[in-house]
Amino acid sequence: MKPKLIMFLIVAVVAIICFVQVKTTGMQVFAQPTLAEYPSYFFTGGAFNAVIIKGNMEQPEERLAANMIVNQLSQYTTYPEGMQNKVFASDKMDYTTTNAIVIGIPCHNYAVSALLGITNCNTYFKPKEGLIKLVVLDGNTYVVVTGYSGREVFNAALLLTSHTMIRGTELKTITRTAQERVYIPLDVGESIGGWSWNR
Repeated sequence: MKPKLIMFLIVAVVAIICFVQVKTTGMQVFAQPTLAEYPSYFFTGGAFNAVIIKGNMEQPEERLAANMIVNQLSQYTTYPEGMQNKVFASDKMDYTTTNAIVIGIPCHNYAVSALLGITNCNTYFKPKEGLIKLVVLDGNTYVVVTGYSGREVFNAALLLTSHTMIRGTELKTITRTAQERVYIPLDVGESIGGWSWNR
């Protein structure tokens, strides 16, 4: 036999064995979720399969951020009236037991600090910094919406709920003007909605 034919047969047999193993054992490799798929990984058959965890002591902007996210998610569920029953203060819900959207300043929401590995909540962010981060941990999916103060949390939530072109697993925001514009660090030539950065 020719060497190319032998190699082809070996590859074909290995591929069949791998296919049979996946078929019989259920072993499959799933892609890591990203913010681009938000909020699809929080819904199963039209039902919201997560909770929203907000801080215990919240600034008004943090409350507005949570309400904005709840209102946005309500349009994806078959039972929008029940969304308010999915909102908990961080001292009333163990974030490790379920998928969650975690909202608030690290000092106000223990789950934010724990998921981001923050040891000093007072110095983690600088003024005007915000963050949206997707965390997959122990089989649960979390989206963390946080920042220096309630204003930065609100701006991050606004960005999350209004832009559909967010990619990756982490997005840092910077509030730069009195008009509360949110600036996003972008790669050269990349754009999100009306934001872009070119040299």
